[in-house]
Amino acid sequence: MNKNKKKEVILFLGSGATAGSGMVKNGKSLPTDQNFFAEQNGVYGIIKDWQKKYPALKLCRDEIPEIKLPSLYQTWNHLFIFRGLARANLCDDKNLIQKFEELKNHTWPDDYKWRAEHYEHQFEAIRLGWSKLYYLAELAIWDLRVLIKDLYSDLKNSNGAFKTLKEKLNEDLNRSIVVNLNYDTTFDDYIENGFSPLQERELFCEKLDKKIIRPHGSLKWTSKCGFSLTKKDWIPPWDETFEDTHLRDQGYQRTSNTEELIFHQSLIVPSTYFKEEIIGNSTMPGLASQLLWNQWRHMEMALEQAEEIIFYGTSLASGDDHLCFLIRNNVKSKKIRVIDRKKDENEKKDCFEKKWKKRFKTVEFDYIDLKY
Repeated sequence: MNKNKKKEVILFLGSGATAGSGMVKNGKSLPTDQNFFAEQNGVYGIIKDWQKKYPALKLCRDEIPEIKLPSLYQTWNHLFIFRGLARANLCDDKNLIQKFEELKNHTWPDDYKWRAEHYEHQFEAIRLGWSKLYYLAELAIWDLRVLIKDLYSDLKNSNGAFKTLKEKLNEDLNRSIVVNLNYDTTFDDYIENGFSPLQERELFCEKLDKKIIRPHGSLKWTSKCGFSLTKKDWIPPWDETFEDTHLRDQGYQRTSNTEELIFHQSLIVPSTYFKEEIIGNSTMPGLASQLLWNQWRHMEMALEQAEEIIFYGTSLASGDDHLCFLIRNNVKSKKIRVIDRKKDENEKKDCFEKKWKKRFKTVEFDYIDLKY
């Protein structure tokens, strides 16, 4: 290794970087994780009539108290828990089943009728013998995936919050490898437009596929697989690419073969406690995907090289235990710095710092004034 080479800084970006980016959708600021479904500042006020466009998700939120929480993280968690219980036939809510069956006749908004075919195929799949509520959970999870893609599409320019971050980090950012833990691309798009002179670089002679490492995937990456209409089953293997699938092309698409469909979804790992999608399941290959595995491998190599680790807009909740495990195995004597918005109350600041110190022994905190 070249001894004169500058030691690297690795910058981790969390959901706070997106919510604080200054990017807007339909004239309104993006929600934080905690208020994602809040009626005032969440998707209710950003995606018009989202309940009509994502009916299975709405039904679960209306009828299952645990899923009605405003947090996106908790919504993912409880949807996966609900799906697991339903698949094991441990849920038998006849009222919920009746309301689910009524979705067969759901009236779709004119600009969202493309979603109807996906619902039709899920209702046909019920004949395979699993619980009806399992398919409700599958549709609700699918709704949430597409809703997130919908929310982060066609954003308007930032008002300068990322610029403030750049000025704060200065030289550190210019020599950073960025690990974006989010699945939206607000930060990535800003970099592509000249925000920072980040360059493609090599890690132990292994060139990165992208300027930014994305261990949880991206809304602009695609996972796709064939589906047999005769066997009502997947046609492996799953294929993952850096291609962006348009919102309207998510779900089942017809092919030249009348007996087969091709299913498209964004390649993302939901922020859940048990990270089921990292392991993989029937509709997500997880780390069996070479594309995602490479992201984790690149991150591991970046951690080995980094002299300093910086976190921005990151809470490292319980759903990030796997990530913390990997970081702790590589940090050793490295400097860890946490950058966050200025706190209004000392109590909030103390609570925030206490959570971080539980994760890592030595942490420095840096609070900046982000005006957005």
